[in-house]
Amino acid sequence: MKRHNERTTNGVYFELILYPWDYAAASLIVMEAGGFISTAEGGMITLDQPCFILAAGRQCWKEASQLLSE
Repeated sequence: MKRHNERTTNGVYFELILYPWDYAAASLIVMEAGGFISTAEGGMITLDQPCFILAAGRQCWKEASQLLSE
């Protein structure tokens, strides 16, 4: 039986416009799993307005954030 180690899984999720009810629970899950979630600009997400979401493992998040800022 082959075991899948979630810590080695790489991936990036981004969405152009999500409402707070779309990402509130998911943001907690991402952070608890050791990932990072932010706005596309790199700021903290808030639950009072829609925003562009970028979520990934920390290394992937850095790389995706740099690509989006170009």
